[in-house]
Amino acid sequence: MASTQAQATNKDFYILGPSVKPDNGVLEAIYSLQYLPQNYQLLLPSDSQADEMFQIEITSHIKKNALSKRVHFVSAEEATAPEAFASAMLKMARTA
Repeated sequence: MASTQAQATNKDFYILGPSVKPDNGVLEAIYSLQYLPQNYQLLLPSDSQADEMFQIEITSHIKKNALSKRVHFVSAEEATAPEAFASAMLKMARTA
């Protein structure tokens, strides 16, 4: 019975966060991740046109709070197309 519980707690949970844009709740989502168990991962959709200064602020916040292994950026296309999103999640799960 104990091994069943251990297996259940080792699963990763992926949360699709808001798009990487100022005033979109991105920093709040990253901050909230600190209070969740280590097996929770945050996926943030972003595009190549994201505000560079805001991207630097986000990256700084992630590094400062040691969340680099739990916050993942995916392209906006991957986040909107179900098949591409599933593929991105599988790719991240395999590299973790």
